[in-house]
Amino acid sequence: MDGGVTWTSVADMGRASNKVRIIRDGDGFVGYAIGLDVRKIRVPGSVKP
Repeated sequence: MDGGVTWTSVADMGRASNKVRIIRDGDGFVGYAIGLDVRKIRVPGSVKP
């Protein structure tokens, strides 16, 4: 762990997020940021040859 040194800013995270949920979805995942707004992102798994 680097204490956030390699973290990058996320402009669309919402005004406040006090809960973050990551749920496996096949090879990828779905993430929810829950606070004043609810944000959702789906990240598909990698394509395997």
